[in-house]
Amino acid sequence: MHKSILTILILIFCLHFLSGQEKKMINKQIKNSIELKLDSILENGKYQHKQSLLTIDSVKSEIHEINEQVTKSIESQKSKLEELNKKYISPVRSVFWDFIYPILLSMISAVIFWILFSFCPERARKSKIRIKLDLEIYQVYTNIFALFDIVFKMNNHSPSDYQHQIRGEKLSRRDIEIGLQNKCLNESYFYYPELQQALLPIGKSLYNYIQKIDRIIDRLFNFSMYLLPEEILLLEDIRNKLYTYDLENYERNAISVIGGISFKPINPSLSYMTNNFAELYELYKQLQKIVFKNKFENRNIFVSKVQYLFYSEQYEATIKSVKKNMHKYANDEDFLNWYIFQSLYSLKKQPEAYKLLENLFEKKAHLLSNRNSIKKFLFDSKIQELLNKYYSSKNLIELNNIINEEELIANTFINNAKLLEELYTEKKTENEKK
Repeated sequence: MHKSILTILILIFCLHFLSGQEKKMINKQIKNSIELKLDSILENGKYQHKQSLLTIDSVKSEIHEINEQVTKSIESQKSKLEELNKKYISPVRSVFWDFIYPILLSMISAVIFWILFSFCPERARKSKIRIKLDLEIYQVYTNIFALFDIVFKMNNHSPSDYQHQIRGEKLSRRDIEIGLQNKCLNESYFYYPELQQALLPIGKSLYNYIQKIDRIIDRLFNFSMYLLPEEILLLEDIRNKLYTYDLENYERNAISVIGGISFKPINPSLSYMTNNFAELYELYKQLQKIVFKNKFENRNIFVSKVQYLFYSEQYEATIKSVKKNMHKYANDEDFLNWYIFQSLYSLKKQPEAYKLLENLFEKKAHLLSNRNSIKKFLFDSKIQELLNKYYSSKNLIELNNIINEEELIANTFINNAKLLEELYTEKKTENEKK
């Protein structure tokens, strides 16, 4: 049994020994194989490296050749340019680039700087200030209008019947003379018994309006840099005309006593101011055109413009202006449509005028308030038919009565002025005989 065990142990030892040897041989084979592969790879790497170096040398050589060619080309072109410069560039061109060009560049830079930091801000400021100035110019215009309205008043309690003529630039020198025939400075001029109820003192009213206009012009001249030259000259001319006569002493007594002798004017009226007011009216017409040419516009300016266009018989312009701006002044639509109606009728476009008038009548337009817009068309049978259709006989009687009354007043004003003119002539003749 011991032998068997020993035999088995010897066999196991032999097998173990043989197995170790086999492993060593396999490892040796593997090692040899790896070394062969590495040698092969190294050989290939060296070969490829050599090939790469050869390629790089070749590329360097080509680049060097190209560089030499480019350098030669540049040198050639440079020499040609130098020859051209010598041949074609004159001393004048050299002066331009060396001196004139920098100056121009500086000037352009200065202009750009001025536009950005001076012109644009100043223009924005002017546009804001100009709105105020346009409104002030309109105030001068309205006060001069009031001045002429005083000249044509019959009394101190109602406006004159000449407002349409004033706006429409229809006043003549004779109209102004007639308006001044029954006007005086104050009550001390009632020295003729016949004049107690005929003369209307307006000295204080004239002076107050002159002062108001003068103050507005002063405010405007504080911003004279934003006014046009023609505006400045016109405003100065207006002020000079207003101060032609010394109305500051409007309360002075009409009768002067010198050496115990009383002196008084033969003609106590203000008719001696006729030429001055006629010249002022010409200035007023110029100012009116400036007011309506300015950009600023509000409701009052627009209405005044429409009235000016209509009463100066510019009917097409009246219609165009109203229709263009009707959306801005929707609350005044009916009021403005009366001017369209009158303009259409005056342009002999009766069918359109009748249609618009009927539309106004359907809205129950107040006849008395709009009598000036309809009274000159009452001869038309179609308009009479529309009036009878939409208004009662009582309304029509009231309308006719007030129209007739106003016509009588207007005729009385003119007739009285002529009678006063005759009276002054008579007094002058009597004085000359003495």
